[in-house]
Amino acid sequence: MRIHILQLLAVLALVCIPLDSQKTYAAATAATPAFVFGGVSYLHRWSQNDQHEFTPEGQEHLEKWSDMITMNVYPSAHDGDALSAKANAVLENYKSHRGTVLRTNSVPRTSDQPAEHFIAVMFGRPKFIEVAFARFKLVDGVG
Repeated sequence: MRIHILQLLAVLALVCIPLDSQKTYAAATAATPAFVFGGVSYLHRWSQNDQHEFTPEGQEHLEKWSDMITMNVYPSAHDGDALSAKANAVLENYKSHRGTVLRTNSVPRTSDQPAEHFIAVMFGRPKFIEVAFARFKLVDGVG
């Protein structure tokens, strides 16, 4: 089974769901997608603090999914250095959980765009392979 976790940082997380410290669950019957990615509609399933999870229709159960997008907001990251520190911390966390780093890439800042970072990691599990793609970007001055 192919498993994808896409961690995207986007303004979408700021617009679609409240960013408070409460744990929330979306109703399993919610039919309005939060967004469409790659032609697939994703519905909000769960949030806690600054982490928000979305799965396609038919994958409501968070213990049994095959495609998930997780958005993490880093409200303390307001500049390139802070964002880079968050990306490096996530990379070290992936490594500490025995993730095999497939690729990392950083795009340097330009005069009109802040730096961005990308991490692709594979985790071997007993019954499946999990792949995480993480993109770190400042959106409206927030990571």
